[in-house]
Amino acid sequence: DIELTPQGYVIADNGKGFKDKEQITDFFGTFGFPHEENDGVFYGRFRLGRAQSFGISRSEWYSKDFCMAVDLKVDLDMDDKEAPLGYAVTEGHPFYQGCKIVGEFYNQQNVGSISDFYKAFLGERPEEMPIIPALIKMIRYLPCDVFINAEKVNVSTDESPVSHQTKAATFILNESDNGIVNIYNKGVYAYQIPTKYF
Repeated sequence: DIELTPQGYVIADNGKGFKDKEQITDFFGTFGFPHEENDGVFYGRFRLGRAQSFGISRSEWYSKDFCMAVDLKVDLDMDDKEAPLGYAVTEGHPFYQGCKIVGEFYNQQNVGSISDFYKAFLGERPEEMPIIPALIKMIRYLPCDVFINAEKVNVSTDESPVSHQTKAATFILNESDNGIVNIYNKGVYAYQIPTKYF
């Protein structure tokens, strides 16, 4: 579930979350922590995605009774025992099984709306869109339900005009009339190319 406003966001999942402080240090406090063979990771292969939120917002990440607070706009003191790595971990918060992220944008954002996606942005690149339409395009074919502001926004590839599907990618045609093929990998937008190349 994702809630988005021009001022901030809340992202909540129903996964396993962080089991203890050691796992927080290993996986939250370390970028690119190596994977173990057969660890079942389907997404998050490079373990860098969370850093994208750090650049645009202060955030609090809740899991079990822990909270990891990140604000890279404050002056960091490497000798600060509370937040030596730019984030602080506290315990004793209300229990949350998965992970819930509450963020406040450093600058107000143009989030757009869900209806914007269907009206204007099917053929556009995500970097050219407001946040909500861009996010919908990025996760359009994820195999789990995704809700933005309480509305389900992704669909099955069975409900879309799929031109061709391989193990590596899904090629989507006819989402717009501008001659673009959208390419998705594991349900996530990867690239678009003109139909003239097909």
